[in-house]
Amino acid sequence: MDIIIKTGFRSISHNIEFQPATVIKGKNLALAEHVRDVEEHRRNNDSYVIKARIIRQASVHSTPYITSLKINSERYVTDVHCNCVYNQSKKCKHVAALVYFINNDESASKTSNEQQWGKPSARQFTKAKYSKGEYFENMFPHKYTGFHKPHKISIFELKDNSPLKRIMQAESKVNNKHTVKNVMNSLLAQVELNLEKEECAVCIDNLLIFQEEYSIYESGYNMNSQIIEFYLRNVQLSEKEIVDLSCQTVKQSSSYNWYKARRLRISASSNVHNIKVLSRKPVEALVSNMLNPSFVLRATTSD
Repeated sequence: MDIIIKTGFRSISHNIEFQPATVIKGKNLALAEHVRDVEEHRRNNDSYVIKARIIRQASVHSTPYITSLKINSERYVTDVHCNCVYNQSKKCKHVAALVYFINNDESASKTSNEQQWGKPSARQFTKAKYSKGEYFENMFPHKYTGFHKPHKISIFELKDNSPLKRIMQAESKVNNKHTVKNVMNSLLAQVELNLEKEECAVCIDNLLIFQEEYSIYESGYNMNSQIIEFYLRNVQLSEKEIVDLSCQTVKQSSSYNWYKARRLRISASSNVHNIKVLSRKPVEALVSNMLNPSFVLRATTSD
C-alpha cells in the first residue's frame, strides 16, 4: 500500500520548457495559496507521484483542477497531468504552480533532508495496520454506545412539570398562531377577490345595459356550417359568460384565460392593427400569431 506524505517535500527536477509568462502565473498561483491538498505517494520507500488540487483563478468556487507529477527514484519529473483545457502541451500554469510549490515549500518542517520525526520504525512497518496507510479513526474506531430508536409519545402522557411537556406546549402555541394567521390572510385575500369580482360584475352589467341604446351594424356572410358550429360553441358568449370572463381576466396578461379568450377573437389592441397592415405580414404569420400568442410575465403584470 502507498505511504502518503503531506509536508516536508524534497525538491524535484524537470526539463519542462514553460513559457516565461506561465512560470510567473504558476508562481502567483502558489503564492496566493491556490495549491491545496498536496500529497506525495510513496511505494516501497520510493516516491512515484505528487498530486494536488489547484483552485481556479477565475472562479474560486468551482471544482479545483486535479494536477499530478509523476517522478522517478531520482525525483525527476517523467510525466505530468492536469484536467484543465489548456494542458494539451503539458505546460499549463497549474503544473508550474505545483512545481514551484514543491521546490519552494518553506514550512516549519522543511529541511534539505527527508523528515525523520514521526516516521514508523521498521518493526511498525511489518505490521499490517501501519503499512496500509490507514487513518487513526479506522485503526482505533470509536466505541459507540447502543443506538436507540426515538420513542413516539403524546403530550398528554407527560407530567405537568415535565420540561418536555412545556416545550411541546410552547411549540404548539406557536404553530397555532401561525395557522390562525395563515387562515386569516387567506380569508382576507378571498374577501378582497370577491369584492373585486363584484365591482367588475356591476361595471360589465351596466356596460351591457347601456350598449342596448346604440345601434349595432352587421354584415351578412355565407359561412361553412362547421365554422358556424365552432363559433357558437367556442366564441359566442351569453351575458352571464361575458360577465364571468371579464371578472376572471381583470389582471389581463397575468391570467391564462385572458390569453385563451384573445386567441379565439380578433383583439382591437393588436390583431386589428396587424390586419390593417397586412401587406407587411403574410396571412400565415398573422394566423399563427393569433392562434399561438406569446405569454408575457413582467414585474408590471405580476402581483
